[in-house]
Amino acid sequence: MRPVRVSVCGPEYYVYTLREWLRYIREVLEEWGIHAEAVYGVCDDVVIEVCGVAHRGLPDNEGVLLELILNASAACGG
Repeated sequence: MRPVRVSVCGPEYYVYTLREWLRYIREVLEEWGIHAEAVYGVCDDVVIEVCGVAHRGLPDNEGVLLELILNASAACGG
């Protein structure tokens, strides 16, 4: 299983939401051979960084977050 670092920063409510979404999609990620190593922080804007590439804004749902992580991890060789 390859580790992929996912850094999440945003207002507390959004960080909580993203943490729950990551928990929800973790099993699917692992089926794809990806272990998401998540780091959380609080800041003014929602920023999700995967493989060193920053994405601004809250995804529409956990499916979009899953797609973002899968695409970014493939692009960085993950």
